[in-house]
Amino acid sequence: MSDIGLIVVDPGHFHAALAQKEMYPNLSSKVHVYAPVGPDLADYLSRIARFNARKEQPTYWQLEVHAGPDFLERMCRERPGAVAIFSGRNRGKAQRILAAVEAGINVLADKPLIVDRQELPVLEAALNAADERGLIHSTLFSDQAIDYWTDIRLHAARRWPTMISAPQFRQVTGEASWPDYLAPCIREDALEYFCNTRLQYEIRGVHIAVETRWDWEAAEGGDAHTACYRGSRARLELRQGAAEGYRSELYIVPVADIATAIERRIAALQTVYPGVGLVKLGREWRLSIPDALRTGHEEHFARMTRHFLDHVEQRRSPPTWEKPNTLAKYYVCTEGVALSQG
Repeated sequence: MSDIGLIVVDPGHFHAALAQKEMYPNLSSKVHVYAPVGPDLADYLSRIARFNARKEQPTYWQLEVHAGPDFLERMCRERPGAVAIFSGRNRGKAQRILAAVEAGINVLADKPLIVDRQELPVLEAALNAADERGLIHSTLFSDQAIDYWTDIRLHAARRWPTMISAPQFRQVTGEASWPDYLAPCIREDALEYFCNTRLQYEIRGVHIAVETRWDWEAAEGGDAHTACYRGSRARLELRQGAAEGYRSELYIVPVADIATAIERRIAALQTVYPGVGLVKLGREWRLSIPDALRTGHEEHFARMTRHFLDHVEQRRSPPTWEKPNTLAKYYVCTEGVALSQG
């Protein structure tokens, strides 16, 4: 194993443990955990224990836990590893990331990093500090830099709540009654939980509509993601409904004669994605994707972690577009939240 050390900071979401579902050849098996004492820490420790104890491909993480209210200051002072994982609550996450980067620690953080427009300068400061210290901030975007000041225009946003009843709240949290801090959000003995948003904006003249919706319970098939990309000669539609067996499938819906171009493109993809093909369904095509090429949520996490650790180990600089695109992403996120509340 390499001597790259891992630090886990206040693991408030299962993503923190998910990054440790497998071992990595360039990462030490000893992990330092800095967190306050509480249920989040207990849940994280339980998940890692289950990974270590499973029969098939068990992990062998060795955890050294530093628990206490001063966990962040202590972590920045002691710096027992080169990479820190931040996962969980959005409030204060950007400030914690900035503190870690200023301490010379590479950061791997789950999204979203921020949702409040007031924290955008903090995120920018963290990205600038990462550049100055040669650290890596890892997010996946396209390979063109976007200037959020000139390239993005927000048009409209609205939000609406999912209502959580008292029995549902007890089922999820185990709390016998509403906590006092939620009092402003209680309507007729139900929690008014604003977690649904629709946003309309444009990037360089391309119009985009995004909607996120969180119901009390996922429909059959679990979480779903649908998308439609409109071009001048075809639409690309990502569908995940009953017709697809609740599995993501990509459809090509032509508005011009593109059959020859599609076949040529699929043939070219064989060197990178062997086995990809087309299924003709009336006037549209469905992309045929072999199971070996399908990546689930957990595998995606492991793949991204491997990619991130390789960058740290080889001291590779991130692409030049990564910082401006990270800022552009969170400009849309935070301004959309503010616009929906206006």
